[in-house]
Amino acid sequence: RFGSRAPDSNPHSRPTPSMHLHRQLARRLGVVKCPRVSAAPSLPLGRKQCLGAPWAGLARSCASVAPIGGEVDRFGGVTVELCDGDVQDAAAFRGRLQESLAAWRSAGRIAVWMYVSNKASAALPALLEEGFDWHHAKPGVAGAPGRAVLTRWLLEDEANRLPLYPNTQVGVGGLVLNEDGSKVLLMQERIAMSDKVDGLWKIPGGLADPGEHLVDAAVREVREETGVQAMPEGVLCIHHRHGFRHGVSDLYFTIRMRAAVADTNPCGVETRAVTWMPLEEACTSPTVLDFNRRILHLEATGQDFLQPHFGRHGSKLAKTDFLMYTTACDLDPETGRPPKRG
Repeated sequence: RFGSRAPDSNPHSRPTPSMHLHRQLARRLGVVKCPRVSAAPSLPLGRKQCLGAPWAGLARSCASVAPIGGEVDRFGGVTVELCDGDVQDAAAFRGRLQESLAAWRSAGRIAVWMYVSNKASAALPALLEEGFDWHHAKPGVAGAPGRAVLTRWLLEDEANRLPLYPNTQVGVGGLVLNEDGSKVLLMQERIAMSDKVDGLWKIPGGLADPGEHLVDAAVREVREETGVQAMPEGVLCIHHRHGFRHGVSDLYFTIRMRAAVADTNPCGVETRAVTWMPLEEACTSPTVLDFNRRILHLEATGQDFLQPHFGRHGSKLAKTDFLMYTTACDLDPETGRPPKRG
């Protein structure tokens, strides 16, 4: 017998050579009770790709949805990187996603980080419908596609503890002195931030690029805006401000610099004019941006500045040398300690 009734009670229930072949195939694949179950039984991953007609239909009906692969981090979260091949069928992806979320919860995972490349953007509707939310997005760089990162907190009875994306930008200003320190390099922006500061003199500067050291960013910005090549000496002061564009905070580092040559070559796109103004005059002149006058006063009164030092500075985790800023003139690059006195 192949069912709950005798074969003679229903001619369609009689075993046929085709049914025998189906059963033998199911046994070889490890499928239990395949022909008459309503729910799809499990099929070992990769088996259905090996099946050709006429058994492909049977494999599709018996195969379970393969979960999405990911890496478990040290906190118990899962990181998944989706590419275009993962989302060729949006409906199938939705099923895989639901099964994967259930599996991750069952395994005690606390959260999912989903990296979605531009080519896998078809996955976004399913992710949002399954409770994922945006974390951040980045444009493509050097041939690599752009991507969005979404997260899903899995512990329903606990507050979300995932860290927010960094929300602070880093800016630099180059306070460039001439060789004897009597004059300071100032510029006028071609497009001012507002009418209130239009036409005022300011120190050159801008935002640091990703992976760029503060002193390197200052050298680049000064050269791009004024044409002056200056040598950085250290950090004179730091401003920490909030409420900038896109809701970010701002760390603004003023870098004390020295120019060996006074020749200028202003950038026609960003810069309207460049001048060397006596430092004492710049500290009080109403033609200089008030924010910058306060910074120039620190230089004019001889305040100490933080000097940059390359090294590992005693770090056990750093893979490359990095910059440490301190008032110390000398530091051991390995330990980060100043030399012993005496």
